[in-house]
Amino acid sequence: MLIYIITFIVLLIFSFIELRVNVSAIQHRGMAFFVYSLLVFQVGLRWQTGTDWESYLLHFEEITNISDVFLTVTGFEQGYSFFVLIIKSIWNSYTAFLLAHAIIYYALVFSAFKKFSPYLFISILVFYATNMGVLGANRQLIALGICLYALRYVVDRNVIKFFLLIGLAFLFHSTAIMFIVYYF
Repeated sequence: MLIYIITFIVLLIFSFIELRVNVSAIQHRGMAFFVYSLLVFQVGLRWQTGTDWESYLLHFEEITNISDVFLTVTGFEQGYSFFVLIIKSIWNSYTAFLLAHAIIYYALVFSAFKKFSPYLFISILVFYATNMGVLGANRQLIALGICLYALRYVVDRNVIKFFLLIGLAFLFHSTAIMFIVYYF
């Protein structure tokens, strides 16, 4: 619980600095890298956290080849299973998988917030506060990250890229299909 409180305090302080102090671009990038690293390690190094921890770990252990991706009986989407297979074939460590997952997820989230908000840390603070309860939801988080990233193509009116990214997100979690409404 302490790590969550520390994260909130860091985000509050950085949000205040962002609003009230004129920091250089280099300082802002340094602060962003610190927060990014904090969040990646928080999600990537967590163990036995969340109600579906066991099912995700078991899924990781059961995926051994490409046929497991397409013939999976666990109910996990094929995009997520393929992602698991790729990471597992490189490192074969669930911790490495969680770190890779967190790096990609937060890279997508940070990219979306940098695109749409002049206040990165306030955006991350609000996002963190409203999503910290689902930090162990691997499939949903990757799908959400992809969907948030896809919003740039709503603004650019690039329907093909937007729908392709939503389709990719759908391969990680089927609920991503609901994000289609944002285009309209």
